[in-house]
Amino acid sequence: MKILLLAPQWPDPPRQGAAIRNLQIVLHLAQRHEVYLQTFAAEQMETERLRRVCRHAEAVPMPVRTSSERLRQFALSPMPDMAWRLRSHAQMQRVRKLCRQVAFDAVHIEGIEMAPYGIAAARSGGGLLYDAHNAEFVLQRRALLTDLPRARRFPKAVYSLVQWLRLRRFERQVCLASNCVLAVSEEDRAALARLAPERAGAMRVLPNGVDPAYWSRTPAYPAAPLGGADNLVFDGTMDFRPNVDAVLWFASEVWPHVRRARPDAQFYIVGRNPSAEVLALGRRPGITVTGAVDDTRGWVAGATVYVVPMRMGGGVRLKVLQAMAMGCAIVSTPMGAEGITVQDGKEMLFAPTAVGFSRAVLRLLQDAELRAALGSAARRTAVTRYAWERLLPVLDEVYG
Repeated sequence: MKILLLAPQWPDPPRQGAAIRNLQIVLHLAQRHEVYLQTFAAEQMETERLRRVCRHAEAVPMPVRTSSERLRQFALSPMPDMAWRLRSHAQMQRVRKLCRQVAFDAVHIEGIEMAPYGIAAARSGGGLLYDAHNAEFVLQRRALLTDLPRARRFPKAVYSLVQWLRLRRFERQVCLASNCVLAVSEEDRAALARLAPERAGAMRVLPNGVDPAYWSRTPAYPAAPLGGADNLVFDGTMDFRPNVDAVLWFASEVWPHVRRARPDAQFYIVGRNPSAEVLALGRRPGITVTGAVDDTRGWVAGATVYVVPMRMGGGVRLKVLQAMAMGCAIVSTPMGAEGITVQDGKEMLFAPTAVGFSRAVLRLLQDAELRAALGSAARRTAVTRYAWERLLPVLDEVYG
């Protein structure tokens, strides 16, 4: 088949969640089909591999929106912010030109930001597949409910309310326009099916996965400069709103309890683009904000306890699967591990409240045997359930 695959950014090297998923999907489909990859340029791009396996692979410059443009779109447009985020006249022209040159059998959208291009391309013929990286309207509703009780976060709550309502309409339209919808978890599939029940029968689950050979303690990778024996680690893109909320909540509500009981404990926030609020946490005792690092494996491997204090968001978090594959002892909110088949007390510890979270962290810091048992069970589950090679054959069924 000839497949036009539209991705939000060049996925190689795979430095963040969407890129990791997109790279695995492109490489898998390219083994069996003619893949035409059309995307946006990333800060770092390794082009050789994708241009070798794809029939066509092109990245146009990432569009830039000014603050005034964003404000105008928020005030006047019925479309959600995510529909505007990657709007580019140059990209639309390239997509339309490709559709004139090639009779595509399918158009494959990676993420809702690329939906306007996919819907336009599908008008030229070929079935439309939408890979929903999240049920985005669910994410915004959770953000709304998290921010609403706090007066100083009321502007963010208003933003989430508007985006939630707009995303409900837009995601429904995208699902209705698609011949097939992929969700990353059963929870997301059910949410999208409620949103667009007419397409419920055309929705499948393709979970996020992990490369257990890369994410293991066997290969060589740079050691991280962690100090002491009580190291807590969180990693992710640190201007992503759910991640920002997670570390702010942990630092304010959980960390003081941990630090009082274990004065030498250290909390490392690892990841690119830390927001001003996150950078400010680095001034607190025992907290280090690293910014971007070349290889996060050393930091994850060096965690005495890996923490996932997520209170908003959705989908299946790749960071959790990666920490599981590294054999880490993990404490997570139930939402942080949503969509992953694990049990409290077997592969990780769940803690929905700040008091429970601090107690779970302290329990693991004090119990090396429990840390080892949880880490071993987490690694087994990552390998047997979430290795990419076990998950990607869903695409063969869809495109068959």
